[in-house]
Amino acid sequence: MKAIIDNKIYDTEKATNIYEFRRKCKGSESVFFPGKFFVYWTNVQIYKTNKNNYFLHYDEYDNYKEKIETITEDEVKEIIKKLEPDKYINLFGTIDLEEA
Repeated sequence: MKAIIDNKIYDTEKATNIYEFRRKCKGSESVFFPGKFFVYWTNVQIYKTNKNNYFLHYDEYDNYKEKIETITEDEVKEIIKKLEPDKYINLFGTIDLEEA
């Protein structure tokens, strides 16, 4: 999939998938309970481009379309650090970490 965001092309076929996880997202509003929203889980892939930009790729629930969303390196680090510390160390090293 390709998307143009801020005059840059993000392409899942040219970028490298570095991590995948499941995320809870806010869906459509409930008809029976106004102001309440359904939630859904989706698989999210984190990609890194050749120019060291990062983006998320996932399926939207409401319209069942693929979506690409940009993300910063710091945000990527926080996600992977929380979910899989060994993968974080493998990708980014231990430079910004200290022993407990």
